[in-house]
Amino acid sequence: MEQRFYYINGVYYDMKTKNKSFLKYAIHLKKAGVENWYFCLAIYDPEVAFIDVYKEDKEGNSTLTQQEVLRIETECYRNMWYYIREVARIPGPGKHGIPYAANLGNMAQAYLFSMGIDNWLNLPRQCGKTQGAVTLIKYSYDYGGNNLQFYHIGRDLDLVKTNLARFADQRDILPLPLQHKTFVNADGKIEKGQDSATIKENPITKNRITIKGSVRNRDDAVKVGRGFSISIAWSDETEFTKFIDVIVSNMAPAYRTSAENAEKANMLHARLFTSTPGDMDSDEGKQSSNVLKNTVPFNMKMYDMTKKELKEFVHKSKKNSNHIVYIEYPYYMLDKDEEWLANQYAEINDPLVFRREVLLQRLHGSSLSPFSQEQIQDLNDCVKAPIDQIILKEFYVLDIYEILDRKIPYIVGIDCATGTGSDSNAMTIIHPKTLRPVAEFNCPYIGEIEFGDLIEELVQKYIPRACLIPERNNGGDNLIEYLLTKTSIGGNIYYDKTRDIINGKLDRMSTIEVKLKAKAEMRKYYGMYTEGKNRAGMIALLTNRMRTNRSDFVTKGITHDISVLIRFSTGKIAAMPGEHDDNIMSYLIGMYTALYGNNLPRFGIYIEDSYSSGEESNEYKPDMSILRSILPKEVADNIEKEYFGNVSSYIDPRYPGIDPRVIQGNIDDFSLDSEGDRAAIIRAEREGSYLASKGLIKGENYYKPGHGKDYFDEYEHREDYSLFDDLNQLD
Repeated sequence: MEQRFYYINGVYYDMKTKNKSFLKYAIHLKKAGVENWYFCLAIYDPEVAFIDVYKEDKEGNSTLTQQEVLRIETECYRNMWYYIREVARIPGPGKHGIPYAANLGNMAQAYLFSMGIDNWLNLPRQCGKTQGAVTLIKYSYDYGGNNLQFYHIGRDLDLVKTNLARFADQRDILPLPLQHKTFVNADGKIEKGQDSATIKENPITKNRITIKGSVRNRDDAVKVGRGFSISIAWSDETEFTKFIDVIVSNMAPAYRTSAENAEKANMLHARLFTSTPGDMDSDEGKQSSNVLKNTVPFNMKMYDMTKKELKEFVHKSKKNSNHIVYIEYPYYMLDKDEEWLANQYAEINDPLVFRREVLLQRLHGSSLSPFSQEQIQDLNDCVKAPIDQIILKEFYVLDIYEILDRKIPYIVGIDCATGTGSDSNAMTIIHPKTLRPVAEFNCPYIGEIEFGDLIEELVQKYIPRACLIPERNNGGDNLIEYLLTKTSIGGNIYYDKTRDIINGKLDRMSTIEVKLKAKAEMRKYYGMYTEGKNRAGMIALLTNRMRTNRSDFVTKGITHDISVLIRFSTGKIAAMPGEHDDNIMSYLIGMYTALYGNNLPRFGIYIEDSYSSGEESNEYKPDMSILRSILPKEVADNIEKEYFGNVSSYIDPRYPGIDPRVIQGNIDDFSLDSEGDRAAIIRAEREGSYLASKGLIKGENYYKPGHGKDYFDEYEHREDYSLFDDLNQLD
């Protein structure tokens, strides 16, 4: 017979619970790589698993014995998961309703709640977010401690009254001995707790629930929660609640003190937020956005953290973190199918409401947007949830949309910030063949040195063949300098061909003084400059991609940034006031270089895209206005003659009869005369790197210290990418 209970680290786990949704949820966590996947199956007293909590006689009266009630109550006090899994019921068909249905969203909220972590849950309508929160409130009310103050606010008074009625419904559906409406005191008298439409009080624990409807103005919002020692707060339909940003900030001091006292007494405490996305153009939507932007996104790695580690992560992953973890799951990750989706659309019968309440889309409808409302809506339809998350430098999260492959030379666009919080450091990792974003990162509070270390960790552990393309202006030059001089990944930074042109000419024609000067100037050719003509080109590229390839924009960050772009009176397209465009800029930095960069083959990248079709055949021409500003006249004259004059007829007087291209020895510094020549060079590069990886030939261009042997692409027959790994060593 298959074993039912497993004993792990002092706790039993019920692997045959009748609530199959918990088993399904646990299996999902296990498949996702969560080590603590079984936590929700905990049971301290295995014998209680065999007690039918809802057994009754023919008249419908509970037949639980006092001993059974005592065992059930004891387990509930010790184990929230037992209560939610086996005892709690949601009103529905039948006298005793239906069991609590575990899903990725409500269980993430329950887990964080059990750890004392404030959290914000956004789920599609009818996916259990409200009843799930009511269940947590009901458990805490009965078993979470004594003399706790609960405070419930919401969009309006009718909503919070309705939720308090839901609380009463969940209570009344329980067997009478577990309802806790009354108790017999030491004098033998029956005591009742307060039980009205606006206040609930447990006569045993003295825990008390107070509600508050909508506020009329900012002054009222400032007063919310004043005078209360709030241990557990719940805000429902948060994104539709007036002045919610003021309420949250002003309620925080009173809550924090009570939470600390509850923690010391080993009692439950947390702030719960539940909502569907609001209207981002409304006052309420903008106010809730002020709270949301400082939340910490939930990730499954949190299940394997201790309470101390989890609190440290939530507090430190953002400098201005409000200590609230944001949880969101789309319908298709909550066991809802397309038929359910169609039924929801038919019931709502309003496309905008459907997009907000079911597809969880926060829509902007600004008439200043450079894109139509239809384009923005289509864009939101393409958003996917990350399939995984990678934690870098202990606290920073990289969202993964496709599994990363160490053998692929990914394009990494990097938008830089100062680390002061006014904007964000952002990265978008782009697949070099599909040109689709496969991962993204965004953080406004990581400094440039730590950001550089984070990039180094990312490259070394996950994408060693990456081509890094940092923004060169707006602080990016400092990041480039740090990566070049203080990390092992300087060779991964993209640079323009002009760097090699300058270097090659200086090597044979210049003095030491000139070389030193030009070496410093060559830093300007790393990364990408994002102002002037380049920015105009990037916006044009975005417009083109929005017209023909918007299904590629699958990440949340890129989609959000596009939705908040507006056209200013000057004609410039940028994020509206109070918003940022860091993710879309990091994507465009990578894409613009991918499609129009002149040195990608150096990094093993060969772009096959309709936008670059025909561009490859055009001969590369250096920008002489830049070269003449930094090079000696003799060197600049020679470069101009080579690239803009009759190259075949030009003979360097020091080397009569010899083509200067042969002297320079850098075949990438001139365009090939035929596709056959180009193919031959590419093939030679691939073969050379493959031989180097096998140790058959040596050369600094073929091997980069710091990378393991798996840095090289072992499948030499692939046609998509070059087999050479590092032709970009610094001179």
